[in-house]
Amino acid sequence: TQEEVNRWIAAGTYTAGGVGLGRSTGYSIDDFNGGVATVIKQDSFSASFTRIGGADLGRMLRAELPASYSQYLPSVGSCIVYNTIPPDPWPQITRTALDAGPAIVSSGPSGTAIAERNNQQVGGLTYAARNLANTYVNAGQYSFTGSGGPDAGAFTGNLEVYPDLVVLNNPDEFKTINRANSLTVRWNGGDPQTNVQIQGFSYAVTNLGAPIGAPTVFLCLVPNTAGQFTVPASIFGQLPPSGSFTSSGLTFLVRGSIAVAQASRGNRVSIPNIDYGTAANSWSWAYQPRYQ
Repeated sequence: TQEEVNRWIAAGTYTAGGVGLGRSTGYSIDDFNGGVATVIKQDSFSASFTRIGGADLGRMLRAELPASYSQYLPSVGSCIVYNTIPPDPWPQITRTALDAGPAIVSSGPSGTAIAERNNQQVGGLTYAARNLANTYVNAGQYSFTGSGGPDAGAFTGNLEVYPDLVVLNNPDEFKTINRANSLTVRWNGGDPQTNVQIQGFSYAVTNLGAPIGAPTVFLCLVPNTAGQFTVPASIFGQLPPSGSFTSSGLTFLVRGSIAVAQASRGNRVSIPNIDYGTAANSWSWAYQPRYQ
């Protein structure tokens, strides 16, 4: 709420906690084996708890962006192309990882998963389930529990996961993308309340195989309920064609990327000592096209 935002800005700091479920599906292309695609499907369960402060806190909470940032943000129903890495819009933000106890537990239609506390040398404490089966995150009701720790108290929360966001295109449609043509991406499932992102990139490549600078990226933003979106040829045409290089007598094609992703709206979770707690889930589909 605006009252909360005002209070956190006045205090100069606030604490946030998030619990997330995810499912990713990726297609890896083997160009030395007739272009065979290997499908890699992975589910995830993670959590994080953070204290956030710094001189840019007010600008971040008010969602104030530099004027130059407009080139990275498409309006809903459209696409943009850029070839510079977006700068950090709020460079004067500090983040400190918080301890919410030894583990967070998820219970859902496929049973129980445990996100254990990991003390990383870079970034501090994180919580993630290890070796989670790729059949764990399915549609249905999930509950979360945390026993609490020095920085966050014991809590329980819930999340409804919608049916999977599923890309309906034949994966072969993404093996080669003709930059002179448009391409219609189709999907069903996912959260009808939020937008779907269609994003891709391609590198310009030297004859030694080294990418030249940052990739050229396109990003489209579409309401989930549309069910499909046509990426126009005018967008693909701004990407460089996929390059290749030769080494030890072998020619290597440097493929680009196209991905379809969505995060659910989720909901708030009450966590003692945490100002803003949330639970949400996400889906992603990634392919490795040759941009021709």
